[in-house]
Amino acid sequence: QYQYPVQAFILSGLLVFLGFSLAYFTTRPVTEFLTQLSRTLIQIEQGDLSKRASIATTDETAELAVHFNSMISQLDALRAKLGDEIKIRAEQLDAIFEVSQAALQIQDLSELVQKVVSLIGDRFSYYFAAIYLSEPSERWAQLKGATGAAGQVLLANKHRIDLKLGA
Repeated sequence: QYQYPVQAFILSGLLVFLGFSLAYFTTRPVTEFLTQLSRTLIQIEQGDLSKRASIATTDETAELAVHFNSMISQLDALRAKLGDEIKIRAEQLDAIFEVSQAALQIQDLSELVQKVVSLIGDRFSYYFAAIYLSEPSERWAQLKGATGAAGQVLLANKHRIDLKLGA
């Protein structure tokens, strides 16, 4: 009469052991993946956008890793683009400073115009830059400074723009 309860107890213990073993071995890969992903996130949070999640399986965790890596690559590209934009803007601010310094230091108007148009063309990498001046009562704006060969031809021909055109 005591034989069946002992067998039931042993069977129950074996089933509990199998249940815990099955739970451990099925959740371990996910836990390891999440731990590794968490470490990668910490490194990325500290500024290392070269880190990527490793892809060791072909299940849902691998799909998550692929999307995670894609997102980090896009962030890295955006950061590089913003860095380039900041560099360009800083160079442009330097150019504006140079132009303003020239405007404060040069007294001769024709020398100032040529210096400013040259600085603008060089610092902003423009193919062509020109400055036209006119009096408020005049109908024409006269070319006073220009860059490049085309600019020199326009200056030699005393190029001007009709300010009343279309009015």
